[in-house]
Amino acid sequence: MLTEIHLEQVQAFCRLGIYENERQRGQAVIVDLKISLDLSDACNGDKMEDSISYVALCHAIQDVAKSKEFNLIEHLCKSIIDKLFADHEKINTVDIKIHKPVINAEGFTGNASVRVKADRP
Repeated sequence: MLTEIHLEQVQAFCRLGIYENERQRGQAVIVDLKISLDLSDACNGDKMEDSISYVALCHAIQDVAKSKEFNLIEHLCKSIIDKLFADHEKINTVDIKIHKPVINAEGFTGNASVRVKADRP
């Protein structure tokens, strides 16, 4: 039974950007995550060990975000994907979108986001 788990608007602090001042100060990003996996046992048995904890997924996102400096949102996305695949063998597909609400570039208004989808290698 294919199941999707969605996390929306997870806040993570990171040092992200192509400008040195962005990485020095750091900033919050907003992460939307969708994972696809077979959770038949959880659907039929109602046991936590047959599923994946939303809190564990949230912490993985936050841990990767604060683990190092990133120039690009794309690289942060891929780093989170790699962590989720490494930590959770049940995950088949990850679809992640990271919003950068503040862009510290002269003349830029609005925000930016990057979405990356990946199947388990």
